[in-house]
Amino acid sequence: DELTKALKIDQPGASAQITGDNYKAIFDGIGYEKISESQRQDAFDKALSYLELMDSSSNILLVQDDESDLADFFKDEPELRALFKNYLPIYQKLLANHSSVKTVTVSSDSSLSNNLNSSDLSSYDGVIWFTGNGLGFFSEEGTTLTPKDTDLLKTYLAGGGKLLLTGQNALSGQEKSPLVKDYLHLNVFTDMGPGLNVEGLSGGIYENSKYDVDRFDTPFYFADFVISNDKTRTKIN
Repeated sequence: DELTKALKIDQPGASAQITGDNYKAIFDGIGYEKISESQRQDAFDKALSYLELMDSSSNILLVQDDESDLADFFKDEPELRALFKNYLPIYQKLLANHSSVKTVTVSSDSSLSNNLNSSDLSSYDGVIWFTGNGLGFFSEEGTTLTPKDTDLLKTYLAGGGKLLLTGQNALSGQEKSPLVKDYLHLNVFTDMGPGLNVEGLSGGIYENSKYDVDRFDTPFYFADFVISNDKTRTKIN
């Protein structure tokens, strides 16, 4: 199959660092909320450093897209209610040293474009977008990121933006989209990565780093495997 062929020619992973002509991005398919609390800040700061967003005055947009509003919808179904956790406090803590952070929460049946347009987005030095345990449960397309979301992010990156996209299902249903194929330069193998502890790959920002992953945070934890479709642009890390 395709994954077997990929394993023979490349080293897959769950995260990647991307350098475009005028933009930078990090894709993390694990979710920083899944990394042990004692190691979480280190992993997150390595991503911010790559994106050149460690300056505490960087103007950052934090997008909460974890569908945590569904916890109330599923209040009578404990397993589902527990799945849709509110991870905003974790990311606020990770960005505690940054003084200019605007937070936008995207509801489970909405898109970021309902809150901001591409001109608004371009005013930010960096966009940090986390999807938590979101699944695209109520989106029309059944995708975590909607087509409007990916169009916004393409425009933002094309304009020189810096993006950190994180979440175990962040690319669900978008595997063949222009954002994934032409901007992040990734081939995605959905739900092929079991929730195990992780180790950085040679030459990447996490080289010589090991992180403990809480694979019991969700009963359905599988990360996507990704490989680069353009090694001059994207490195699996």
